[in-house]
Amino acid sequence: MAISHYLGDKEEHCDIISSDNSYCGKEPHIYRQNTDEINKINTFETYSDDQTIPVFIPYQLKIFHFIRCYIRYSLPKITVSNNLLQYIDASYNSFFDWSGPINNLNHLKFLDLSNNFCSNVSKNFFSGGSNLTTLLVDNNLLGFVLPNDHEGQTFSSLTMLQTLNLAHNRILSLPVAIFKSQNNLRTLNLSGNMIENVNFEIKHMTKLSHIDISEYRISHLDVSFTKQLDDLTNHVCQLTVDMSGNPIKCTCDPIEFIQWLATTKVQLNNMLQQECDSMKMYLKDSLRPIEKKKCSSYVTTVVAVVSWMVVFVMTMIGELLYRYRWKIRYLYYIVKSKHQGYVKPLRVENNFLYDAFISYADGDETIVHSKFLQRVEEEGHIRYCVHKRDFLPGNDIASNITSAIHNSRKTVLMMSNSFLVSDWCMFEFNMARMESIYSRSSENIFFIVFIEQLSSKDLPLNILELVHSKSY
Repeated sequence: MAISHYLGDKEEHCDIISSDNSYCGKEPHIYRQNTDEINKINTFETYSDDQTIPVFIPYQLKIFHFIRCYIRYSLPKITVSNNLLQYIDASYNSFFDWSGPINNLNHLKFLDLSNNFCSNVSKNFFSGGSNLTTLLVDNNLLGFVLPNDHEGQTFSSLTMLQTLNLAHNRILSLPVAIFKSQNNLRTLNLSGNMIENVNFEIKHMTKLSHIDISEYRISHLDVSFTKQLDDLTNHVCQLTVDMSGNPIKCTCDPIEFIQWLATTKVQLNNMLQQECDSMKMYLKDSLRPIEKKKCSSYVTTVVAVVSWMVVFVMTMIGELLYRYRWKIRYLYYIVKSKHQGYVKPLRVENNFLYDAFISYADGDETIVHSKFLQRVEEEGHIRYCVHKRDFLPGNDIASNITSAIHNSRKTVLMMSNSFLVSDWCMFEFNMARMESIYSRSSENIFFIVFIEQLSSKDLPLNILELVHSKSY
């Protein structure tokens, strides 16, 4: 990896985009000192956590692209040499931990760290971004850390920020003061998260023109938040709120919210044309019948309460069955297989029929057999179980899978897009997970092989947890 050469009084523009033809790699000897420093960071041998890593860049460099380089590192405490850098795009990498801070980026206006699988950001990582106006950190895993920042320290230094994108970060909730320092914010994108209640403060954002809270789990907005929105309309010419894709309910419970939708000056992007989640009618059509009934029919209330109690009990039973569905299926097939003599109780470490069970999608069969199994079995003398070769003919597929996993020391997951959409592959993964929990005392029996580049938003949560709990 190298950085473009010094261009004198001309503006520099550097692209590092995983390409052999990139002109940034033509003279790697120019910045060998910088490369050496990066190598020291990567090995984690020279610097401790409290030391600062120096990074040298050309003074005139203003635009820096570092896209899709597919590298996996933590971002430690860094001090950059004197520079005029204004634009950094480091998206689509695997900078999974933002410890920082990164100092001496005094001219930086634009920073893109989206799609980086990041699940941890320190509260002082952005402390050197006082002049930052655009921050894109969408498609990460910041939902694991932002809900704990009750004092709003993470973004406290970004006082000049105008655009903030936190979409698709698996955020369940946000503290009230998380955006306390963003007085100049104009666009806030929080779409695609899992928030059910919006209660963070925005009343100080007197320049806010657009807020995106679409694709949430919101059934209504609390009065405290709608009041903040109404107050902001006195400061901005037009305030737009995108709430599309939320399960809005047209019932008596959120009557104040339904009425607010009809009277507010906030632009709601055709919100009233959206269907209610609780009945087949549009929001604009639900206002009149709700006000007419005035939500005061006690007979209806009693019937509704009894009905809801029945539904609640049935739902709880259904949720319990759903929650433990894989355990139930696993125990069923294990008992069935043992009864038929396909599996034996495990007593000693070497009492396995196979060293590993290979789980893969039919679309990846050529890669698995020609580039993986053939070489490993010939050179490593390892016994692998694959369904097209080792499954017992005449036995049902589910029993074959369960017995194969039970009789294998490890389970290898050949991870790809085809794997994620395959019902049988997900069945094999969940059966192996149950095997690990209930038959192996939570022993890790997984090996994950990524045969394709996958985004964090494409991975199911239980696979993401497995990836982040182990080294791959």
